[in-house]
Amino acid sequence: MTEAKAFVLDSNWPAISRQINALADVPVDLPFPIQSPFAIRSDLHKLSPADPGIIRLDVDYPRYAREKLRLLRDSACTFLRADTARDLLPVWLAIVKALAEQVPGFARVEGLPANNSIAASDELAACSVQFYGSGLFWRWQSGRGQLTGTRSDSVQLAAWLESHCAATSGADLLACTLALSLQEDFVLMQANPAGLAQAQSLFVSFPSGWRPEEKLGADLSQIHQPVADGQALRRASPGLSQAMLNKGPFVRYVWTLSDSDALDRHPDRVSAVAAADKSADPLAGIWYRCERQTLLPLPGQSAAAFFIRVYVAPLRSAANSPLRRQLLVDSLRSMTPAVIDYKNLKGLRERVFSAWG
Repeated sequence: MTEAKAFVLDSNWPAISRQINALADVPVDLPFPIQSPFAIRSDLHKLSPADPGIIRLDVDYPRYAREKLRLLRDSACTFLRADTARDLLPVWLAIVKALAEQVPGFARVEGLPANNSIAASDELAACSVQFYGSGLFWRWQSGRGQLTGTRSDSVQLAAWLESHCAATSGADLLACTLALSLQEDFVLMQANPAGLAQAQSLFVSFPSGWRPEEKLGADLSQIHQPVADGQALRRASPGLSQAMLNKGPFVRYVWTLSDSDALDRHPDRVSAVAAADKSADPLAGIWYRCERQTLLPLPGQSAAAFFIRVYVAPLRSAANSPLRRQLLVDSLRSMTPAVIDYKNLKGLRERVFSAWG
């Protein structure tokens, strides 16, 4: 804890440059997946060729990266790995390589075989990953992971992160570096003996009202156990597990309303928000929150990477047309009491109705 608090965030990090990151000027593409009637769905949608990809980098990247680093520094979040997790370096390298090939300006990977046929870290002589957005350079050399900063704003960060992960493996160092180079959170799902996808590793900084530490080691059915009206989702777990491990890539969306614009909504860190002034705008202080969830299968690893991109926007800017507002109202009206309670929407829902219907 002393070491963590001694590290001071560099106000210039991450320094995004058009010269090194082609996505520096990409605007935020806010999803609006609301449907009526509302239902907890188990469906996965194949990513279309026109989709920007598994991950999305945009002009908000610095905000996400700095908040992740603050939470990591203050021990509010950490990289979670199950005791049963095997050597994960080949898995993380497969993920980084896939993202680098798909997303221009994200990273450059060197030293890996073309078919990525690495079963264990001791089979790897040397390789490196340059993450452009974060300015972090990870390399595997002499059987260990090393991290350096390639820009003035990332030199101290690299040294602190390497020290922070010193007691763990080079794979953990790569996972934390990957986390700080993404806007998404991620979960590594691997097949358990029953064939169900099981959460083996997590780096989740921005949970939407759930505790990542409780999901470590849980299979897909257990992960979805608390979801209200989620019977169909839980019944579909075997089929979903096979699809996410062997097919895809897929995308799905989850949305809700919130009384805060905070990215991090861990139950232990959610601050109480004062009730809205009844005489004021009933929509003031209501935020639209959406998760874009994507799945990247890694069939050679019997695993899949599950990415969660959190979007938060003022409700008025998200529901910015009569059609969207009516769709939102209809969806909220169709929710069962169990869903309303699970999402903690009762008060917010009534305020939306008083303004729009």
